[in-house]
Amino acid sequence: EDDTIALADQRLRLESLLRALSDRLQTPEFPAGVPDERVVDEISQGLPIDPVSRQHLLELDGPLSRAMALVEILESLTSAP
Repeated sequence: EDDTIALADQRLRLESLLRALSDRLQTPEFPAGVPDERVVDEISQGLPIDPVSRQHLLELDGPLSRAMALVEILESLTSAP
């Protein structure tokens, strides 16, 4: 249950970061009913990053780990010029 709550929190953070980057990234918006795990998987697959980074994301253990890594990636993009 703790992971479920943490994943929901990470999803909110991801959605916030994606909105902030919407002028640079073309990522879909996800309706509220889409499961958090699916949102994380789709962002992992669709984010315009190099293939090695994408493979690393997809190999992480579970959606919470992937979500946390995605937050780090997106935060680094928000601080980039």
